[in-house]
Amino acid sequence: MVTAALRDFKRSSLREYVFPGTDAAVVFMPEGTRPAQEIQEVLDRSYQQRWFPIQGGARAKVPFHYAEGREQLFEREIKGWDHEHCDFCEASVAIDELCWTAPSGGGFVIFCKNCYAKVPNE
Repeated sequence: MVTAALRDFKRSSLREYVFPGTDAAVVFMPEGTRPAQEIQEVLDRSYQQRWFPIQGGARAKVPFHYAEGREQLFEREIKGWDHEHCDFCEASVAIDELCWTAPSGGGFVIFCKNCYAKVPNE
């Protein structure tokens, strides 16, 4: 979630975006272990991580571009990053779904349809 409020934005400053999905870098982490330093560096680069508990540990995913230079340590899951989240309400934005974005710091924020509707016109 972001610290900015919907009222801090104007619709004219938002850009339509259809989320295309992207490949995911996936690694298995056995239960009771910590990631190796090289893997932890990739996880730290990404503020987005998803952890899925499975038998004997967990699968961790990040968008594949964060694994640059360490690709050999991860399994590449095609379109494995299959949704994003609205930065204001955490609603899912699926592949091919319309959302809106605005620059924020070094990245961007995502607005789902419901939150976009709450952004002031001007």
